[in-house]
Amino acid sequence: MAIDVFGFLVEYNSWLLSGLMITIQICLLSMGFGLILGLIGALMKLSKNPILRWPGIVYIEIFRSTPLLVQILFMSFAYPRLVSEIFNQPIVLGTWTNPSSFWDVVIVLSLNTGAYQAEIIRAGITSIPRGQMEAARAVGLTYPQAMRYVILPQAYRVITPPLANEFINLILNSSLVSVVAVKDLTFMGRSLSAQTFRTLDTWFSIGIIYFVLTFSLSRLLQKLEKKYRIPGLGIHGED
Repeated sequence: MAIDVFGFLVEYNSWLLSGLMITIQICLLSMGFGLILGLIGALMKLSKNPILRWPGIVYIEIFRSTPLLVQILFMSFAYPRLVSEIFNQPIVLGTWTNPSSFWDVVIVLSLNTGAYQAEIIRAGITSIPRGQMEAARAVGLTYPQAMRYVILPQAYRVITPPLANEFINLILNSSLVSVVAVKDLTFMGRSLSAQTFRTLDTWFSIGIIYFVLTFSLSRLLQKLEKKYRIPGLGIHGED
């Protein structure tokens, strides 16, 4: 059976481009929100105050210890029912009781990647020698100031490689959102396969698009890593 991937990409470029744009939007939003959640989660887990530390630990462990697919299905189908039962609110699509499918998956992916980023950031912060914090406090900086101006700038240079890998994993994991009818690249692939019966062309094309996207991003992030790398300092102490 002949495979005409190039012809398929040309013929159905509008469908594939539409799905790719949705995938990119979901990933960029989720990575951005996840970075904020990851920083907050990392600082909470590092806190000596148990009121802050334990909620941070619980958040990180829940989202790192349950399957992403289950989290997506829970948010899409169980969450609206749970909110309705607890708060006695009607389930209205597009509101906080039942966000749209797009925002369902953005919320879940943000929480999921945020938990993984929290561990990456925490490891990056703890990799910075203790003397850096002590020196910052000695010159009169408060703990938040020392963290903001001394520790975090160094830590972010250390954690660039694992954060880059997490972004690539997020792109690949985003294909799961097609199960709740979000019209991402994988969903478009399923639709085209069902309508055209060109299964090989469809999934070869989808695979190529994902490969080009992640491979290009990987090469770009490697260049950024080399540019901002601190010799001799890393999460595992590698040169």
